[in-house]
Amino acid sequence: MASNPSLVRSISTLSAFQRNTESTAASSIKSYLSAWAPDAEAQEAPGSPLLMPVPKAPEMSSNEHKKLYAQMQGFDHLYETWVLQKSLKPDYTLANVPQPLSLTDLKEESPITAKSLSELAVLKLTGGLALGMGTEQPKAIMEVLNNFTFLDLAVQHVSHLNENHNTNIPLLLMNSFYTDTNVRKVLPKYDNLKTEIIPFVQRRYPRIDKESLLPVASHLNSESALEWYPPGHGDVYDALYQSGHLENLLNQGKKYLFISNIDNLGASINIKILQHLQANPDIEMLIELTDKTPSDEGKGGALIEVDGQIRLLESEQVPVQQQPLFKSTQKFPHINTNNLWFSLPALHQAIKSGRSLAQPGDVVVKRSRSGVVGPAKEFEIEGDEKARSNLMGGVVLQLERAAGAAVSFYERKNIGIVNVPRSRFLPVKNTSDLLLVQSNLYDLKDGVLEVSDKREFKDVKYMPNVKLGESFVNVKEYEKRIKPTGTAIDMLECHHLTVIGDVWFGEGVKVKGTVIIVAAQGQRINIPPGAVLDNKIVTGNLRMTDH
Repeated sequence: MASNPSLVRSISTLSAFQRNTESTAASSIKSYLSAWAPDAEAQEAPGSPLLMPVPKAPEMSSNEHKKLYAQMQGFDHLYETWVLQKSLKPDYTLANVPQPLSLTDLKEESPITAKSLSELAVLKLTGGLALGMGTEQPKAIMEVLNNFTFLDLAVQHVSHLNENHNTNIPLLLMNSFYTDTNVRKVLPKYDNLKTEIIPFVQRRYPRIDKESLLPVASHLNSESALEWYPPGHGDVYDALYQSGHLENLLNQGKKYLFISNIDNLGASINIKILQHLQANPDIEMLIELTDKTPSDEGKGGALIEVDGQIRLLESEQVPVQQQPLFKSTQKFPHINTNNLWFSLPALHQAIKSGRSLAQPGDVVVKRSRSGVVGPAKEFEIEGDEKARSNLMGGVVLQLERAAGAAVSFYERKNIGIVNVPRSRFLPVKNTSDLLLVQSNLYDLKDGVLEVSDKREFKDVKYMPNVKLGESFVNVKEYEKRIKPTGTAIDMLECHHLTVIGDVWFGEGVKVKGTVIIVAAQGQRINIPPGAVLDNKIVTGNLRMTDH
């Protein structure tokens, strides 16, 4: 299929287009921020002027000022890219979709060796909170399975390889200012393991007022989470570079980096992929896709090819009228797992050369609470009246990039795309996902989940579709209702489970086939201990009908 010229023009090149209103906004930012830190010396680090001036406070060292300046350079470029992107309306339905290789097509060249593993470093994205489960606890240190946290499982997996193969794969953790303190507090418990754990903090950017398009941060040194935010997983590359750890990895002889989300319990080190990279040095980045299923609505992104360049397309970037096609398998049969592999020397060069800078189309589009699609995450700020007043009305924007957007750093010939089994994509975003991984559908081995041998259909894409209602959104309520004795539901023979309303499960409940449980408002359903629900619809006070 031929490329759509308007699409190519929109997202492949930096357009000179900029609306007058947005030019005015950019000018306003300069004047607004010139008085941002009135008690500081007005010194700028060398380089081009920023939309956001970075004064040097008297107590700030030159290194601290240089680091802060680099951070604000990142925001400055992301903001200007957003301005360029804001009015572009590409038609994604006309984009080409690249075809991936299958993981089964990759050859395992030789048995795993300490030498091949010694070239690898692993990085987990640990900057998020478990908001999808009704808590502000850092997701990394939340208990997920057998009293282990997500971080425990990641450390177990890397340590198992290090110990069994006498090698030294380091584990890097990109925290955010939301999570850094609490994650670092738990790290001493891993001191006796043969794994070097390297935490660093991603950058923080100021939120933007929706109406004025000005930053809402009251002061450069403000630490308010109402005013600042971590700018998405796509910040990992520049944050890693600016932390100095990228340079350190290269000096240690590391050649490859595997990045994944901390809450993806399927994101293990895959030897076939590592050896594929080692056997094909022209591959500078490899991205793992997996087959899309009906339960994937709102999850992951898709790859598109525009004018010979691969780009990542997130659901939030797609206009409302194009959403049905994007969510179907007709046009986009695969989704991004956010399991990403890199040649470290090539990544280092991409950042140094400026190829890691955001391009129009990279700024992630999120839905607001009002359902409006805009070029950023938009939400209502909650807080006291003073905070709301400072935030100029309470509605703000935050600009983000996805980690998978790094495909735009590289030429098409240097990008590997592999379709992997669903077993490598087990994200735990909510309590419905949590129930699946805590059930007897999976066994835990060396920090990695494996489908139970007792499950008849072992392909993960045929795992049960679980939908838990609002009563189960908060993880504490979930644990009281589903795990009163510490054991989850027996789901080995389950295909679909929906639970809505005030429902409580006893110990040893088993569900088979399709089970739907609905408690009407004001009613409570208690599923008795040891109950077997086989293709049942349960309503009222445990009135059962065959499904």
